[in-house]
Parts: sequence; structure tokens; C-alpha cells
Amino acid sequence: MKIATATVSQASTHALHEERTREEALRFWTGNERPVFAGEEEPAAAQVRISPEARQLQQLQQAAAKPLVDGAAEATTPSDASLPEDPKLTVIRLILEALTGKKIRVASLESVAGRFSPCPSGLGV
Repeated sequence: MKIATATVSQASTHALHEERTREEALRFWTGNERPVFAGEEEPAAAQVRISPEARQLQQLQQAAAKPLVDGAAEATTPSDASLPEDPKLTVIRLILEALTGKKIRVASLESVAGRFSPCPSGLGV
């Protein structure tokens, strides 16, 4: 077989249009009331009523927080005047007092060593 002529043609088209839009805004204010910014509608006045139970709970929470604040003032003076108190130890003591509701006394090993007699031979460490 003999091929005299041959023709191959190809065609292609492509169109791409891509658009991305990103808009960001940062709005801030000072004070307790949020202002109405440009383009915003003024919100309807929201009325909030605090129930007597919520007021009572708030008073209880404030009363519970008062010993912590007072305890922080007391933390500057060690529980035992002869012991210099480490700040980490002070924080741990205050946390334990807040959790248990009881006064925590810190003692050094030297101060309690004379109170106890050593273990009889063969017992203990």
C-alpha cells in the first residue's frame, strides 16, 4: 500500500477567568458601650433583668472571693514567724486553703523533729 498524502490537524481553545475577592474589617472601640458603625443598623435596646437568685449568687461569689484576697495579703507574712516562706509554697498553701476551706500551717522538718521519738529497732525505716 502506498499513501500519497496525509493530513492531521488539531485545534484547541481554552479560556479561564478567575476572580477572588476578600474583604476584611477591624472595628474597635473604647469604653463599655459598643458604638454603631457606618452601615450598621442601631440594635434594639436590650433589656436585661437579673433575677433575685442571680443577685444572691453574685453576692455569694463575691463573699467567697474575699477570703482569697485577704489570704493573699496574709500570705506576705509567714504562718510561722520563724520560717521564711517560699513564694511557690505560699501559692500552694493558698490554693489548698481555698479548696479545703481550712487554714494550712507550714512546718519545717527541724521544728517537728524533736516531737517524735525514733522507731524502735527493727521497725520502720
